[in-house]
Amino acid sequence: MCHEVLMEEQYVIGKPRDISLLSDSVPVIINMQSGALFQILDYRNGKLTECGNRGQGPSEFLYPTSLKGYLGNTLSFWDVNRKRYSSMSVSLKDSVADLKHHFNIRDSLFHYEIFPIVENLYVASGMYEDYRLVILNEQGHFKKGYGKCPSRDSREEKI
Repeated sequence: MCHEVLMEEQYVIGKPRDISLLSDSVPVIINMQSGALFQILDYRNGKLTECGNRGQGPSEFLYPTSLKGYLGNTLSFWDVNRKRYSSMSVSLKDSVADLKHHFNIRDSLFHYEIFPIVENLYVASGMYEDYRLVILNEQGHFKKGYGKCPSRDSREEKI
C-alpha cells in the first residue's frame, strides 16, 4: 500500500466532523477547528476554498452534519443546533461556494441527519417517538413516518 501527498504542508485537517466528495472526487470537509467550517480541497488545481462561518448570525452555522453530495457539484447538510437544512453549490473553476438555506424546523422532531430524495422530499433519521425514519416535505415538515425502533420484547418496547 502506498500513498501520495496531494497538497503538501499547506493544509492540515484539524478536527473533521464529516467529509463528502463532489462529483469529480474533490473532498469537502466540515472542519470544526478552522476559521471556516467548510473546506474544499481541489488537489488537482492546488486550491483550498473555505466558506461558512461558525456563529449564530443569519448566515452562520453551529453544528453542521450529514454532508452529502447530490446534483453534480452541490452538497447538502443539516445544522443540528440551528435546526436548518442548507446546501452548497461549488464552482471549482472559480473557487467559489454558494451557500443557500432551504428550511428551518422549529417543531418537536429531533433530526440527526436529513437527506434529499426526490422532488423536494427529504428522508430524516433522528429521535422520534413512533418511527425510525420520517419523510419531510419541501418546507421540512413531517409528511410520513416509517418503521419502529427495535426492541427485545414488549417490556423493552414500552420504555
